[in-house]
Amino acid sequence: MGRKRAKKRGRVKARQNVIGFDPGGKQFGWCHMSVADGNVRLHSFGTIFPRESAFEFEGGGMPMIRLSDGVNHLFNTIKKPMVAYELIHFHKSTKAAQIYGWVRGKIMEECEIRKIPYSGIPPSTIRMHVMGNGKAKKEQVKRVLQKTFNVKFDNDDESDAVACALGFMIMQGWIDGQKT
Repeated sequence: MGRKRAKKRGRVKARQNVIGFDPGGKQFGWCHMSVADGNVRLHSFGTIFPRESAFEFEGGGMPMIRLSDGVNHLFNTIKKPMVAYELIHFHKSTKAAQIYGWVRGKIMEECEIRKIPYSGIPPSTIRMHVMGNGKAKKEQVKRVLQKTFNVKFDNDDESDAVACALGFMIMQGWIDGQKT
């Protein structure tokens, strides 16, 4: 995949921070990337576990509070970010759709409150820009990103968040995409 270079029309001279999110109910992947003068840097990535608890009994709203704490920590730590998240339109179950809507709504709410620009991107669009093929397999994308950034992801949610942020940068014209 190689080092990404900016296209002339969209070249970013000042550093632009992007937070990528892969929303999910059980775990929630995130990453912090930046681009400046055509050079991409992966600063950090990880997973938020909104449903993990040290307590046996708690109210149904606690996962939302843990998710909100994680998202707020990122927004408070990273200066002037833009947000890109994976946009899913269909789910196999009603419960999954409800959880995804809840998580997506929380991202959008925090962005609106802080006046942070955000964009949802369908998975096939992300893969098209990052891999050059909208039907690329999740494992292929993960392998390429690990090799490109010389990192090891603990789960697919982390690699999906990185792919989302990278796809967003390519869509903005800040860097060139994969030509395969």
